Amino acid sequence: MADRHESLRQQIKAGVVLSPGDDGFQQSLMRWSYSAIKPAAVVVQPGTVDEVSTAVKYATANNISLVVMGGGHSTSGASSSDGGMVIDLRRMNAVKVDTAAKTVTFGGGCKWKEVDEACAEHGLATVGGTVNHTGVGGLALGGGYGWLTSKYGLTIDNLVSVEVVLADGRIVKASGSENQDLFWAVRGAGQNFGAVTSFTSKVYPQGDVWTGLVLFALDKMPEVVAFANWFHEHNTGDESFFFGPFGEVPGVPGPVLFCMVFKDGTQAEGEAFFKPLLDIGPVASMARSMPYREANSQLPNRDEKKRRLQGGANFVMPLTVEFVDSVVSELLPFVTERSIGSGSGVMFELFPNKKIREVAGDATAFPSRGNFYNAATIFTWDDAAMDGEVRQFNRRIIGMIREKGFQGGGGQYNNYDGEYLDPKRAFGSNLSRLQELKRKFDPENVFSKWHSVWPRAAGVSGEEAA
Repeated sequence: MADRHESLRQQIKAGVVLSPGDDGFQQSLMRWSYSAIKPAAVVVQPGTVDEVSTAVKYATANNISLVVMGGGHSTSGASSSDGGMVIDLRRMNAVKVDTAAKTVTFGGGCKWKEVDEACAEHGLATVGGTVNHTGVGGLALGGGYGWLTSKYGLTIDNLVSVEVVLADGRIVKASGSENQDLFWAVRGAGQNFGAVTSFTSKVYPQGDVWTGLVLFALDKMPEVVAFANWFHEHNTGDESFFFGPFGEVPGVPGPVLFCMVFKDGTQAEGEAFFKPLLDIGPVASMARSMPYREANSQLPNRDEKKRRLQGGANFVMPLTVEFVDSVVSELLPFVTERSIGSGSGVMFELFPNKKIREVAGDATAFPSRGNFYNAATIFTWDDAAMDGEVRQFNRRIIGMIREKGFQGGGGQYNNYDGEYLDPKRAFGSNLSRLQELKRKFDPENVFSKWHSVWPRAAGVSGEEAA
């Protein structure tokens, strides 16, 4: 049988082209969430940026839909293709630290662990994700929160430049001085504008930190909520704090209140700041001093073969016990009755947002810069027959958090949404400009898998396009 992609194979020399039946093809389809696995027709793993360009031009010339995969951590399927092409960047994972320029340049196929470790060799760090087995691209292009966000802002706020393969195959650089409009767009909506093959970000001197999991019985919830409100008022910008109900945490049977503490400082400083929390009486505390590169491995690395779904909403302070209790009362019966409590829960994430709010909402494509925080849901299960009811429940609990926790307001961390978002909700007042730029850089909507921004037709006003 003739290989329909033979001409593409002949052009990809540093990387590989995989079709059904090839060794490695099925493995290339694997994703962090098994519910996001889809049967691509062809997977291209380029070895160079020129090969990424070749793959894009081949796909468009042959009317093949395409997606780009960095780490494959999306639970929405944004890095998977049903019958199309996946451009899998895993081979493009080089990292280079420039100590003189105080930057790090990393390939679009890197995991955050690779970036963290390369920076650590020089006593440096950049703003990356809190889970180091995720890919750099999805997090960075959608905004990017991390343990250093309270000090330096979002991942996109620290980008110096990017290398992008556009829909027509052109390879361009974008920065504050070159292709500035594209640079504006990729910082918050980058998946809509091309395959970003390389990032250059600022780095900062970084010492050890104090961090880890702290677990409480559910009856301590009122005291933990009180601490969260205290944290909001008294953090110094060197701390972050997560908490929320989980059906089960590995090694601890039954529902728990899961907390994550972080202090960019010594153990003594961390224990002193978080003393009001620790005095509540946890059932377990794993907080300790460690190198920063280890901090991003503290959240459970759930790499077993599971179906997963994430969701996101925002909430404002102060939190009330009644509100958090309503979330607990909604969540726990659902996950315990279905025996999916392990790894399923809701997390209220308090990354101090002063640095985020110092950047105007229209300075980048990322609009969600108000005085609020993110809430994240995560569900983990095995049976594909449960996909529909898990998605339906996720929508319900996210809607409840939006209504009760944000009083009907708007703010959205798009990376946390496990399903397609209406672009107006995703990008707010920045949508009109994004549509104009989409028409310039991707008029045929080649890059359309992640909260798709449709190009604005010539002569159509912003209101009509939205």
